[in-house]
Amino acid sequence: MKARPYLFITILFILLASILFITIKLLSRDQTDRLVVEGIESFSYDRTEGENRYLLFYPADWRVSQSFTLVREVTSDGEIVDEYEIHDEDFRRMSIHQKPTDMNTLYLSMYGEATIDNWFYTFDIEKGSFKKMPIHYFTHEAGVNHIKHYGKDVLFNTVVSHVTGDQDLDPLTGQFKMSFSNFTTEESFETDLGREPSSRPVLQFNGKLIYSGDGSTAELDEGYLDQRFVAFVDEETGVRKYTNFGFDPYVSFAPIYANQDYAYILAETGELIVLDGNFKEQIFRPFKEFASANNNYSFEDRDNYLMIDEERALFIVYDFETDLNTFGILAFGEEPSFNLLEKDYINRSSYYRLLYQDPVQGIIYVLERNEGFPDEDGMLLIIDSDTFDLVDEVPVKYQYLLDMVIRR
Repeated sequence: MKARPYLFITILFILLASILFITIKLLSRDQTDRLVVEGIESFSYDRTEGENRYLLFYPADWRVSQSFTLVREVTSDGEIVDEYEIHDEDFRRMSIHQKPTDMNTLYLSMYGEATIDNWFYTFDIEKGSFKKMPIHYFTHEAGVNHIKHYGKDVLFNTVVSHVTGDQDLDPLTGQFKMSFSNFTTEESFETDLGREPSSRPVLQFNGKLIYSGDGSTAELDEGYLDQRFVAFVDEETGVRKYTNFGFDPYVSFAPIYANQDYAYILAETGELIVLDGNFKEQIFRPFKEFASANNNYSFEDRDNYLMIDEERALFIVYDFETDLNTFGILAFGEEPSFNLLEKDYINRSSYYRLLYQDPVQGIIYVLERNEGFPDEDGMLLIIDSDTFDLVDEVPVKYQYLLDMVIRR
């Protein structure tokens, strides 16, 4: 009789040990079952036939204690089929840029961590392969800020000045210098104090590089009327000119596109400034049909438009007063226009992030987030790039950590 308590304790210990062992096995199974890939350039996949499968990229991000890039292969229902663990210390959270003159190439710049990266990546959509593009021509470690650009060459902003390798050069005013660089020609231009480029695209147009900047509040407080500006840099001489096109000094600008004939600069108040080959300007209001002057609209968010082709962009306008989004097609040309995109799948109260267009499969990837979704989940929308009809709707986990999607 006295042995029974010890027998009970022994059985309980064995049971708890068994549960602990099984739990550890279950928790570690996800990691041991993953396919481990050394280096993003080694990652490859085959196209699948029949049921659509999607590769979801969750890049490495030390801010959430993730030291590797997690790729999940899912079905249209969001069921996880396979997982890949990519070890590459240089490949992290990414910002995707796509030019309508070269739809097959994605330009990927890293962001999110305080690092100096003298490289960017490209992704060949047709081949399905990543390639690291190192930058060797800097004397100092200048780093890549972003690589959003339009023009015949590849352009990017740097983190610091390529001349000094430093950023804050005037501690009294807080003004600093940065650079932007032409990767194709290996030429760089340093900005003037207080004229650093913003995170918006850089345009290459008729011998000039066009970028925008927001200056500093100190400038405006001291009475300068060109706090927010658009800069024109001569590619041959480096001579710089600045303007705000006569707008209020608080109005910021976003160079959004340039082709052989025109350059397009969008003011945050909704006006679209069109420059011809002689840099003569015309101002249009393509959004006036639905955006009244009394409402607070955002027209120049860096993630709210995606070029569909060389004449049109998928464009989203956000209204701060109603907390609603408006989808539409912004048509460029001599007289730009904006036409609403009215589709049943569009929820105006959702937040949308436009990723990129796959010209091989004729689809556009869009991430959707809505307060009605559980926790941090979202929806991946696959849209036909011709009709803009919904092709697929995939539930995704942690959409805010998801940066890239590939349909296998």
